[in-house]
Amino acid sequence: MEFQEQVRAAGFPDGMEVTRREDDDNRIFRVLQGAYGVELVLTAEACRMYGEGPSTALALTELRKAVDAGLPQVHLDGTLERLTLVGD
Repeated sequence: MEFQEQVRAAGFPDGMEVTRREDDDNRIFRVLQGAYGVELVLTAEACRMYGEGPSTALALTELRKAVDAGLPQVHLDGTLERLTLVGD
């Protein structure tokens, strides 16, 4: 399943910008809505442990929980609060 299909399946509210990018071997997922947002780092070991599809689904589930709890404001320097998912 393509990433944007997974985002739609995760049920993010309209107006949410959900993206994914590579950072070395880690994957950085980000959800933004205006001046609010959060990033989630999925470590390379977690991705290897769970597999590409399931780890992406897990990351999106955690981001959705952050949305439901209320996204924090983007910091003054433009950075976001960061969550991390690591392999067990």
